[in-house]
Amino acid sequence: PSEFDARRACENAKAMIGNQFRDKDIVVECVLEQKGAPMLGHQTLLEQVILNLCKNARDAMLSAGVTKRHIYIRCAVVGDKIQLEVQDTGPGIAPEFHDRIFEPFFTTKDIGHGTGLGLSVSYGIIKEMNGILSSVPSDLGARFRIDVPSAEI
Repeated sequence: PSEFDARRACENAKAMIGNQFRDKDIVVECVLEQKGAPMLGHQTLLEQVILNLCKNARDAMLSAGVTKRHIYIRCAVVGDKIQLEVQDTGPGIAPEFHDRIFEPFFTTKDIGHGTGLGLSVSYGIIKEMNGILSSVPSDLGARFRIDVPSAEI
């Protein structure tokens, strides 16, 4: 693990999916705090988590036929934590699935479209960084929050 700026991980993840998502008429917007967001961990793993959340958002919006497709990636320092959020304008998560979405092999996708490991693996990656990945109630689509300790404590 090393210290890195979480904002850079957000920007890198956006850059990796930019063209592919643009081709599907999905706007990805980063809303990043001006001051640094130093955290301890592996930047590439955090990027992988952000990518997974964005890909899940893409799949949900496309399968639901959503016409206004946006994904918002937010990063801010909140007290002694770095807080990242990925939110979409899709159909959201059905209440009956909230308790199961982080279980290994749980998926709402059709057979052959996903393994049900993405959120489980992402949860484990964030846990290894002494953080937590959670689903947050939202009036607009699905919203996931990552809270990890700031490296400046």
